[in-house]
Amino acid sequence: MSGRRRGPATGPSALGAGLFELTSGPPFKIGSRRGAGGGRDGSSAAPLVLKSILLSVVVLLAGLMVKLNPHNLDISTHSGHHMEVVRQTEGDGVKDAPLEEDKRRTSEEEVPQSAKEDRKLFGRDGKMYVRQRFLAHLAKLKPFPRKLHVLFPDADYYKKEPGVSIPFVKHSMLRFIDMNPMWEVIVHDDDDMDGIIKRAANDEIISWEERNLLVGNETTPAAHPVERADIARMLYMWYFGGLYVDADALVNPKGFDNVFGSTVKMCLPIYLETNFAQSISCSSPKNQLYMHVIKSMSQYRMASNDGRPIERRGGWAKREHLFSMGPPMWNRIVFQRVFGEDPKIKRNGEIEGMEARMNLLQEVAGDLIATGQYKDGCHSFIAEHYEGCEELNRHQLYQAYNMTGWGNAVKERWASDATS
Repeated sequence: MSGRRRGPATGPSALGAGLFELTSGPPFKIGSRRGAGGGRDGSSAAPLVLKSILLSVVVLLAGLMVKLNPHNLDISTHSGHHMEVVRQTEGDGVKDAPLEEDKRRTSEEEVPQSAKEDRKLFGRDGKMYVRQRFLAHLAKLKPFPRKLHVLFPDADYYKKEPGVSIPFVKHSMLRFIDMNPMWEVIVHDDDDMDGIIKRAANDEIISWEERNLLVGNETTPAAHPVERADIARMLYMWYFGGLYVDADALVNPKGFDNVFGSTVKMCLPIYLETNFAQSISCSSPKNQLYMHVIKSMSQYRMASNDGRPIERRGGWAKREHLFSMGPPMWNRIVFQRVFGEDPKIKRNGEIEGMEARMNLLQEVAGDLIATGQYKDGCHSFIAEHYEGCEELNRHQLYQAYNMTGWGNAVKERWASDATS
């Protein structure tokens, strides 16, 4: 392995030091005759003026750098994004190994100095903090794309009957289009969902064995749509970025151009005071947090049963396994990657102190991470109250497409197989 190579110093302090060296040497002669503005020794007063001007420039540039980079992040472009690894954690971790995106960046000299440091950005209480290393990663991502991703069995449900006549559709997808005319709207059906999973196998993000367990083949029935949807949404965020919302969570949407400013790279809204909402995801593409979730899902799916894949009945895993790969896993990875700690998750998925986490993000990372809170169908990260706003449920939409709650269906399948 080659020796460690340090890049050029960056930041306001380095810039100031470099310019000060240019102005701190011995005075140089402008002229040798008296009377041309020179001093008694024949030297000109111009060097003193020049020094004063250059030092003023140093102060102005240093102040500008601090203003443009409030988190003191290494935002130099010469080194690209830094290598991240998945850390082994109890229950869903993966042993230290470079992520697929970073296989080409394994030599230590290619890792920026900022990636080797993980400073803590504390909030006002002095106890909770956000990891600077994660914010540095976000700062290097591409701009947030104006794309809405929704998963639904019929990709055109909002364009034709019976969907267009259902009040829920009018106040969800159709309102989003009206409020956000510059956004690209993409509804992914079951074939699209399976297609992104197959792409992940082709790109070696997941194994072919896992691919077959998820989408099925001639001898293996497909996994439950909820399990496929949970990994598909993460893959859409990884590959394409944008805003993902569950079809039944997209209600009374507001205009989002003001939510996602030019510097915002992801969102982390909370549901009530329970946890970080998994039904809503937003990010620039290639956000490593989503790759960590995908890898943790794979580890759980393929090796949590004493080193073997989890049990299935007709392709479907147990209800508790599907839940474990949903909100609990999402929140565990978010806490580890963003806050540098493991959350204490109750059996019902609740995590204490969620409002404080939301406030911390707004305080120290609001320029990179958008957040908000679901209170009801008219007050949430997605929705804002307007005249005539009302809470609507999904039941009529689900009935129109013969959809039922997934939990009972999974429970019944396992119960029927056990008695047969």
